[in-house]
Amino acid sequence: MMIDAAQNVVAQDGPPQVADMNRRRDALAELLGRYQRFKHRDVFDPVVKLGSASRAIAARRMKTECILMGQQFEQYCTRWTGLSTASDWQAYRVDMRTICDQLVEHLRSEAVALRWLTAIEDLYALVPGRDSGSDAGAVGML
Repeated sequence: MMIDAAQNVVAQDGPPQVADMNRRRDALAELLGRYQRFKHRDVFDPVVKLGSASRAIAARRMKTECILMGQQFEQYCTRWTGLSTASDWQAYRVDMRTICDQLVEHLRSEAVALRWLTAIEDLYALVPGRDSGSDAGAVGML
């Protein structure tokens, strides 16, 4: 995992090549951005629009938390773009460990919530023309 690799970099005593750190940070930012756009477009937005009330509330909350985590990561990236001196290294290490821990915790809790949010029994309610308050016809969907 890219986050594990990043944590291994800061476990070193001295700073690695700045260009390599910037490249890794940019790659992680790109990956997280693509993942965020996918979740919003293909999971959260459809559930908000078509899901049950409780799932729509949860999807809106999850989308908000995702946006906030993305903003935190963006601020981290902005803070450390151009890291070039050894004097910045210790502060960078602390900040990187913090943001990595936050990302890992966010992704883990989000994975659990996504499993609930996309549970198969509620996907039947997303079928156009189907009464979301009834299980009638669900067997026919299988």
